[in-house]
Amino acid sequence: MNAFSKGISASYSGTDATIVPYININNGTINITTGAGEGISCNNVLTINKGAISITAINDCLNAEKNIFINGGDIYAYSKANDGIDSNGDLTITGGRVVAIGTVAPEAGLDCDLRTLKITGGTVIGVGGTTSPPSTTSTVRTVVTGGAEANQFIHIEAADGTEALTFQSPVKFATMLYAGPKLKANTTYSIYTGGSVAAGTWLNGFYLTGTYTKGTKSATTFTTASVVTRAGGTISTK
Repeated sequence: MNAFSKGISASYSGTDATIVPYININNGTINITTGAGEGISCNNVLTINKGAISITAINDCLNAEKNIFINGGDIYAYSKANDGIDSNGDLTITGGRVVAIGTVAPEAGLDCDLRTLKITGGTVIGVGGTTSPPSTTSTVRTVVTGGAEANQFIHIEAADGTEALTFQSPVKFATMLYAGPKLKANTTYSIYTGGSVAAGTWLNGFYLTGTYTKGTKSATTFTTASVVTRAGGTISTK
């Protein structure tokens, strides 16, 4: 089993950056850029407990043949030709801040085929052509919506103006999965695209502070009557 607790910064081209049977990441700073192949690829189970992880890859950024567990950390997974995060088993997120960017369908920000995508903590944004279906056994409110253009803001807010999300993706996407504690139960939300942010601070496109000036309001609204809400986009069927 490989355990990472110290920071690394590396640039790779050609083969996959890391392939081992088991990977545990417990802390540290990991920056990976690949010219081809995958960022971190695991032949069995990949577990991330903490750390600042940024991966830009041609293929999958995070991949495991069995399960992926994300329990904490700040994770940015940007694939230019495949899935942001790809588990061939279950994908379980219990904490942390996760931004996963995939390319056009059938690729996804978050992909575990039709296995279980369960979110019980943290803040999660997955954008791409599609997404794996979020499990109704999740405990964090989750919405699947339509997309936005590259570098365009997508903003979600309640009827009273309370912000639930302000996010800016570096690529055009058709589907977004968003899960986080700012989504409240039995609340109606509107979606805006475009606009601008003043005096904002952000992490991997996810705005932590700032004042949002509204862009175009979508005709679609949604109400969080259940843990998982569908408001557009495409959910993978395979």
